Amino acid sequence: MKATAMQKMLTLLAALPLLALISVPSAAQEAQAPLPTEEAVPYEMPAPKELPAKYSPEFCEFEAAFPEAPFTKEVCDGGESGTECYNVASFTQTFGLDATVYVQVVCNAIGEDIKSKYDEAVMTKTLEAMTEEDVTQAFSTSYSEDEQGRYKLAGLVGEGRVGVTPSMFIAQMWLGEKSAMTIEAQLIGEQFPESDGLFRDILSGIRYKELVPTIVEPAAETAVTSDNQPE
Repeated sequence: MKATAMQKMLTLLAALPLLALISVPSAAQEAQAPLPTEEAVPYEMPAPKELPAKYSPEFCEFEAAFPEAPFTKEVCDGGESGTECYNVASFTQTFGLDATVYVQVVCNAIGEDIKSKYDEAVMTKTLEAMTEEDVTQAFSTSYSEDEQGRYKLAGLVGEGRVGVTPSMFIAQMWLGEKSAMTIEAQLIGEQFPESDGLFRDILSGIRYKELVPTIVEPAAETAVTSDNQPE
């Protein structure tokens, strides 16, 4: 039995408590798409991994992690200023002809007043507009705020389609004081432990980037000898 995008979503959410920001579908939605069975998910999820290749522009308050450095290109589409350019990082890994993991990350600097202006409704509408060409059915949206007030986070889970192949689509928007990061992640094709595990690990590696304080080494003490003792 082929697993649907809803079954993939429920399987991954069950395996990844860190994605609590993504709400579980309503009872009505669950009735239309029952929980995965052993026949639908004939394997155990691989153990979580910390991915080594971190992606985070210097100004960005957030980071994503991949198995290897993502491909980065500059895109100039005008934006509000008419001359806006920004970097788009993308990562693709295929698993034979049956499954593909694709993730796109954009982090832009923002004005200091943006975070206060973007509430749950605005962030959710932004995600819906961002994914309207790729998501054929949205299952759920969610919103949360950091307890320390450092960032806001909105998420969207839906079903997409690449050509004739269905996909599970997850979009996120992270909004901080000085930067905003958007994530578009797709798990395309059949269910496999390797592709599902990688998708989970990439999503769990997206986080607020704690600033590492600069460590000032103490000055080396000068040994007191008979030659440098004060008179």
